[in-house]
Amino acid sequence: MGGSSNDYFYCNLIIKKLDSLNKISPKGYSKTLGLMISGFLLMFSTALILYLI
Repeated sequence: MGGSSNDYFYCNLIIKKLDSLNKISPKGYSKTLGLMISGFLLMFSTALILYLI
């Protein structure tokens, strides 16, 4: 799971950079994408932990 965290971190940096260059519409959408991706990671991590218990 460590690899996916690193991938998320670098993808998030790229998305933020594209957002700051006005390449993503609407402006500020990188925050929404970051929250959605974080939510999915949290949800699946929680489900995996509950499954293993």
